[in-house]
Amino acid sequence: MPNGTVPLANALVYVPNAPVAAFTPGAACDSCSPSGSPLVSAITGPNGSFAIANMPVGANIPLVIQIGRWRRQVVLPNVVACVNTPVPASISRLPRTKAEGDIPLTAVVTGNADAEECLLRQIGVDDSEFTNPSGNGRIRFYTGSVPGGAGAVINVNTPDETNLVASQAAINQYDAVLMNCQGITANPSANAKGFFTGFLNSGGRALMFHYADGYLQNNPPLSSLVTWNPSAGGITGDPQTGYIDTGAADGVKFAQWLQLVAGGTYGQLTLGQLRHDYDDVVAPAVNQVSLNQSGQIIPQQFSFNAPVGIPVGSQCGRVTFLDNHPFSTSGTAGMIFPAECAAGQMTAQQLAAAYTLFNTANCLTGPYDRIFANGYE
Repeated sequence: MPNGTVPLANALVYVPNAPVAAFTPGAACDSCSPSGSPLVSAITGPNGSFAIANMPVGANIPLVIQIGRWRRQVVLPNVVACVNTPVPASISRLPRTKAEGDIPLTAVVTGNADAEECLLRQIGVDDSEFTNPSGNGRIRFYTGSVPGGAGAVINVNTPDETNLVASQAAINQYDAVLMNCQGITANPSANAKGFFTGFLNSGGRALMFHYADGYLQNNPPLSSLVTWNPSAGGITGDPQTGYIDTGAADGVKFAQWLQLVAGGTYGQLTLGQLRHDYDDVVAPAVNQVSLNQSGQIIPQQFSFNAPVGIPVGSQCGRVTFLDNHPFSTSGTAGMIFPAECAAGQMTAQQLAAAYTLFNTANCLTGPYDRIFANGYE
């Protein structure tokens, strides 16, 4: 990850054989074909490691590290034939700033009950990249708009989320959105819900927490993939053990990765600030993490691709929803970023959210199997 300390699974690493083109700005139905006529490639495993066979040798060999629209281009000073060439963490991490490489242009809707913008900071994005929409940072702030729901700000000029969903063009300028819980269910207009759906259908990615579900409920066809049961309650004890669904797509690698970076029992993690707002998902949506209360399954995280109802190979957007608060806070309204972000190491719950952030950002046809015979695991 950009912090240089946490390994990252499912990243594409390749040697380009031509110039690497810039990404098309904003939400776009990009092909999974990486730019630069890749010569050789690999996909990182659960421990973040990779091995590229048939590597070109010589001085100044270019290397691209990419996961979705996160991308860094580096140069290996020298690759010698027939020996291993380790790549140091200092250059094999993703970029912390736009000067180091590509960071998805991300809109963050802050909330008075959540501080998930701190996740981006914890994974290593530099504070200089957090700005208002009028700035040039790659992470741009909007405050929640429900009464009492606003969270942290960059300054007094930080706009609210109605500006983000004021038009299709307004939201589609972004690659991704991160929506915090505001303490009250988000209440977007019908037009705003339509623009959000259009954003996903155009290739946008969304990571959403608890009461941000107002953009998903009563918003067909998105709402057709979830059995919503808002504020159902019934959770006895907090925190509890969460269980990764290892039968779900990518669940095994998720569980392997989390055990490697956080320790603990395979496929399990401690989850806190738990909520119960949906009972199940409808295929092709996938539930990824659940609680198990004496046999009662209470789901905690799901994901699906968009547009809903078309073949997988034609889909290009993704949304992931977490019904808990990895960075729970209260009373953050008007706080100046990053005052709401606590110091300290990431918990297992926060690490799992970081994995989910990158998994939401990544290629939908995973992992790049349509492109590379030699890069497929």
